[in-house]
Amino acid sequence: MEFDIALLDLPGVLATAHPAKFPETVERATGVRPELPAKCADLFQRSEKFDSLPADAEAVKQYIRERSRAWT
Repeated sequence: MEFDIALLDLPGVLATAHPAKFPETVERATGVRPELPAKCADLFQRSEKFDSLPADAEAVKQYIRERSRAWT
């Protein structure tokens, strides 16, 4: 398998979002426009939260383990 070296320099992103955050995309893909739940009414006014991690698979795994309810 060959890799483009330039692609290896791209940052990785791990994120989740409710389908209603991207209603147009979901509607194009499924034909159904998702409704934004009441608890998310202010979603687009909330501040963005993120953490930066080193480019290291073990560090990412550890980060997920420390924050995942599945590992408790």
